[in-house]
Amino acid sequence: MREAGASGFQVVINYVWGQPTEAFLSAITIRTFVAIPTEIRLVQVGEGAGPTISLPAALLRSTALIILGTAGIPTRDVLTDALQRVMAYAAKWRASGGYHGYSPSGCRTRMAAEAIGSPHSYHSLDSANRT
Repeated sequence: MREAGASGFQVVINYVWGQPTEAFLSAITIRTFVAIPTEIRLVQVGEGAGPTISLPAALLRSTALIILGTAGIPTRDVLTDALQRVMAYAAKWRASGGYHGYSPSGCRTRMAAEAIGSPHSYHSLDSANRT
C-alpha cells in the first residue's frame, strides 16, 4: 500500500482476482468514520489466482469503490485509436519537457483515468498530479 502515495490508488487493473484481490480489498477498508477523498476503480481483467472473492460489506460502507469488468477485448479499431492517443500524449510530453505541467507518473495516471472514461477521476487527478 505504500506505493499508493498520498492520494491513494485511483485505478487498479486487476489481472489475478482471488486471494490477492481479497488482501488488497482488506488493506483499503477504512475502519474509522472519515471523509473519503477519492474513489477507487478496480478493473477486473483476469482470474489467475482464482475465479471468486469474498466481498465484505464493511468495505462497501467504508470505501468509495467501483468494480468494473473489461467486457471482453476491444476491437482492433479501438485498440489502434488508444495506442495512437498514448503515443500522441508521449510525444507532447517529450516535446514540451512535461505534459502540461504533469510529472511522468501524473501523466500516466491522467491517461489511465481518461482511458476508462472517468470525468470524476480526471478532475481529481488534475490537481493531484501537477508538478
